[in-house]
Amino acid sequence: MKPPLPFVLLSLREKTGVVVLFELKEWLERTRLPAHLPVEVRFVKGDNNYLSPCYQQDSCYINIIMYRPFNKLVSHETYWTAYQNIMAKHGGRPHWAKDHKYSGAEFQSLYPKWKEFCQARETLDPNGMFLNSNLERVFGMKPSNSYIA
Repeated sequence: MKPPLPFVLLSLREKTGVVVLFELKEWLERTRLPAHLPVEVRFVKGDNNYLSPCYQQDSCYINIIMYRPFNKLVSHETYWTAYQNIMAKHGGRPHWAKDHKYSGAEFQSLYPKWKEFCQARETLDPNGMFLNSNLERVFGMKPSNSYIA
């Protein structure tokens, strides 16, 4: 089985997208890091879902990716860290299904309904049945040692 392509996806207020793209471009030019293209950009209408990256704001998603040339993994941490730092500076919200380094404390500052969602999650899933290792980290829970064979 091939490892997944490494990519990270965050959203931010729609009007901030162009600023982030220019900052990312400037960083890439300054560091001369051989980043892969494309940088994907899409726009999404705001919604009222508690933990949606588009909660109460029209949003711009910016996705970066590092391909596996000849099926070999390439170093992507420097690129991802710079990207996430730029996005964080502008209030970027991580996509739940994608890789990110955000903690529960950071989610609380980015998502106005974080506490309400955590209360609902604890009520509906008190044993953490629906959590993976990334969500255990985000929710500050002790990692589970169980698995399904």
